[in-house]
Amino acid sequence: MRRAPITLALFVASSVGVGASGCVARNASADVRAPMRVIKAVERAIDGGDLAAAHGSVDVEYRLAEVLGAFFTDGTEPERRDLEALTFEMFDRTTTQHWDECCRGRQMRLRFKKQVAGDVWIVSEPTGPDAPKFAWEYRLSQRGGEWRITQRELRVDAIRSDSTRFWPMARRKIAELYGRDPTLAEFNANLPSIQGLLRKRSFVVGSQGR
Repeated sequence: MRRAPITLALFVASSVGVGASGCVARNASADVRAPMRVIKAVERAIDGGDLAAAHGSVDVEYRLAEVLGAFFTDGTEPERRDLEALTFEMFDRTTTQHWDECCRGRQMRLRFKKQVAGDVWIVSEPTGPDAPKFAWEYRLSQRGGEWRITQRELRVDAIRSDSTRFWPMARRKIAELYGRDPTLAEFNANLPSIQGLLRKRSFVVGSQGR
């Protein structure tokens, strides 16, 4: 079996030949059916090639504020919007590559993984006798009364992406170029050129997905 190449991660319907089954864990205090519906809608949009529609359920602003703190929130609005756009570009590249490689045309199974405070983690993985050992891991948070994807990781075999590590690493690497902490505009300008360098460093080996 060909192994899927690994790239940065941050970010399914019968009508297109791809179904989704949902497994609700008894120990989930939150009703995970609503978050699962969000994932189904997002993956349906992805399978149909409508990444813009998938973006509507992904809150990159929340995630960037979470991992970069005041470095992001104190930037100007144009700088913040630029970084959000770059983040969606990264989301789209990762999504397109791995969806086509591992998920397209396969039955996707959704299952509850864990609940941390008010956030819910849902795993989506392809099924079938020849399905690759691959999964998307989504964290969903209540934002404005709706469930939004606030973090997405991918897992290939026992290797899992860790976007929480990636963003501070990117900031430190760009700081090395300037000999000081960069501005958000400088960070945005240099982020595309260092993604490949940092990509392999932002993965961890373990069994978090099981």
